[in-house]
Formats: sequence, structure tokens, C-alpha cells
Amino acid sequence: MGPEDSTKAPASPEFPVGTWVMIDGLQSELGRTFNGSCGEVTDPPMGLRVPEGRVAVWVDGADCDPVALSVGKLTRVAQEDMCCYVRLSCRGEKDCFAEHLYLPRVHSMFTSAPPLGTCEVFEDLVPLCCVKTEPKVPLRDRASYDNQWATWFMIKRSDGFAPPEWQSFVGPVYLFRPGGLDLSIDDLSAMNMFVSQLLDMYSDVSFEYAQSQITMEKLRYAVENHVSTQRQLGAPDVARNINIM
Repeated sequence: MGPEDSTKAPASPEFPVGTWVMIDGLQSELGRTFNGSCGEVTDPPMGLRVPEGRVAVWVDGADCDPVALSVGKLTRVAQEDMCCYVRLSCRGEKDCFAEHLYLPRVHSMFTSAPPLGTCEVFEDLVPLCCVKTEPKVPLRDRASYDNQWATWFMIKRSDGFAPPEWQSFVGPVYLFRPGGLDLSIDDLSAMNMFVSQLLDMYSDVSFEYAQSQITMEKLRYAVENHVSTQRQLGAPDVARNINIM
């Protein structure tokens, strides 16, 4: 048995690696700061001793490495308490345009997000956050970082243009709603349709007219159009995936 093996207990069948848990009942000074937090069961890092009956947990919001916690102090996060959000690929990532991901609704990504989101055009409608993340593959040139949807979601109400940092070298992004509210790819498809129509108004009519069309009624119309189109394409249950209405 090597030095790495001596620190690692067998994986818990109840809490396999990748499981999200809630933490409660810890009594130590450090442990009490974790109570009420969520965490993800992970492989123990080198040097962390994980006795039998404990698992390595990365604690959300904790400024420390994973810690070994007793399984008796952990509760698996129920599926209904997991929030759906979306990772949107950039042009240079060709394997998947968008994918659904899940985190606990109490995760700090949702609870610490600005209440009105970071996408100005949606702040009074459906607050939306758009955050850059690391690419899955090396991106070799400027064009490979292009992410048209992300750029569109970040436009300013004043003129329909995104800030410079969202016009080029954007890369992949996470899109989510503050407060742990679900967001699906179908939601984003409808929202993208809404922004596309706005951009036409900014360029072909006037800034003032485009601004007047940023309403829940117009967003609802875009959602209805998306649902109708998807049904015609053979997706009759698409309405079940809509969370923003």
C-alpha cells in the first residue's frame, strides 16, 4: 500500500463521488461554519486522511480544500432541490451547443447572484446571469471564442450593443437565474428569439422603439412562438421545459 492509499477510505455506497449533500450537526469550531451549507462528495486530495465512515466533501463557499466529514452529518440533496442551469458552448467547442447542468438551489452561485442578474435587457423581465467559464478544448483563434447567444444576452438597453468584453473572446458561458430558479435550453431559445427581434428594431427602426418593446408581453409572445415551432418539428412536450413563464 502506497502513501496515497493510506489516506483514502473505500468510497461510501450511500454517498458516491459527485453526490451533492447538505451538511448539518458538526460540532467542531471549523465544522460549525459548514453547517447549513451544501457540498459535493469528491475524491480525497493527497494528504487528506479519510477514515471509514467519512467521505471527502468540497464545501460550497468554504475557503479551504475538501474536508473529511462523517456520513452521519450529511443528507443527500433531493432531486427537486437541484436547480437546472445551462452551459452554452462557444464556436470552438464543437461537441455540444448547450447542455443542462444541475446544482443545489442553495448553492452560492445562485444565492450570491445579483437579484436582477447580469443581463440588462432581462432585468425587469426574467433576471438572467451570464458568466464566462473555461473551455473544454484549446481555443486557437479569436473566432473560436465567438458565442453569439451570450453576446446577444449581454446587450445594453440604451443602444442594443454588448460591452466590448462581450463582443469578442467570450468563450463558453454558464447561464442561470438568481435565487435557484430553473432555466432550460428551451427557455434560452425563446429568450434568444426575443433578443433577435429586438436587435432588428434597434438597427431598422429606432433605439426608443426597441426599448419600448422590452416587455413581458413580447417575451411571452417569443415563448409561444418557440413552443409552437418545436411542436411542428415533433416535440409536443416542449412546453414542459419552459420555466420562465
